[in-house]
Amino acid sequence: MDRGITAKVNLLNLITVRGGYYEYMANPLGLAGVRYGVRGDVTPGLGFSVGAYYRDLTINGTKKQNDLLADDSSLFAKGKYNSYFALANNDLLDQSGCADLHPGISDRDTDGVGTALTFSQNSFTDKKCYSEYGVEIAHSGKDANALVKNLDLRLGYAGRYREATKSYSNTFTYGDAVYSTKLGIADVNVKAAFSNDSYDLTKENATTFNSTAVAAGLGVKTDALNVAFKPSFEGQIGYYSRSHDYNGTASDYDSNAVRYLAGVKLNEFLLPNTKLAVYYAGYQGKNRGYTPFTGSIDAGTDVAGYFSDANNGGQTVSQDLLYVEGNYYDLSFGYGVGNLRLKEANGAAVTGVNDARGQVFKISYKVSF
Repeated sequence: MDRGITAKVNLLNLITVRGGYYEYMANPLGLAGVRYGVRGDVTPGLGFSVGAYYRDLTINGTKKQNDLLADDSSLFAKGKYNSYFALANNDLLDQSGCADLHPGISDRDTDGVGTALTFSQNSFTDKKCYSEYGVEIAHSGKDANALVKNLDLRLGYAGRYREATKSYSNTFTYGDAVYSTKLGIADVNVKAAFSNDSYDLTKENATTFNSTAVAAGLGVKTDALNVAFKPSFEGQIGYYSRSHDYNGTASDYDSNAVRYLAGVKLNEFLLPNTKLAVYYAGYQGKNRGYTPFTGSIDAGTDVAGYFSDANNGGQTVSQDLLYVEGNYYDLSFGYGVGNLRLKEANGAAVTGVNDARGQVFKISYKVSF
């Protein structure tokens, strides 16, 4: 059984109350999940809103702190009915689990820097559903009367239920912002987020830790310049960090990562409909690991590769790539040379691990029938 109901009431275009009730019960996992929530927002104008919410989650009739499963997925993310009403209009929006309900910087990502280079607010998200209450202040840059156009901003506090304490002893504070604008010939995207997650570690299990996380990204891409070869330029830089503070300092560690890219594209190179691009990109991560793609796409068991935090004694992995790509009509070819290194925390080589260099080549041609 997979079902849900959601509703929205607006009073005087000033106060909006939204709520929903959802069940995910008859499923292959044998878990009966029930959750409900209610949220009220005051919208004084200029794109701002001030809201408060309460959410409750039970599995098999027992109140739960969240719906996290053993494989790090979440129960309700497997269901079909998690929709909710938008605040600014009556659009019914879909979400994966409870992904849109609260921000979060995940310690698992596909860009290596906590999704800092994915320039949308909902990419800073946590799919898990929680038993929690909280408050949030937000600004929507899409509002017709927004104080700052194209600026989406959230600041909030949540108290979350913990089974170890039988109380709302987990405090979570957060903030994130996404901004895009056009500065002359350049499209600029900026993204930043922070979060602080705190528990009563004297009552939690040994794997629970307090953490402070930060992620930020900047992307710039120009129009083609009206000069010889009509060049355009592109650059990105992203940063991520998270502390892991356990009950006792022996297991504490910090993770951080930086990713960058710079490139130039010649949009009219020598011959008509010929383009040439050169990119240089790199990544450096401390106490981070990578899990490759697994499963089968045809069988529906595919799981994309991802980066995640890992206590490896402060070892740092770094890689860089110089890549050239040319396009002539529908013919495309590319060649790149990259380096991969793994170093100890003191900068020394890791025993038994040598620096590596690799090359990549591609050629493709588009055929239309």
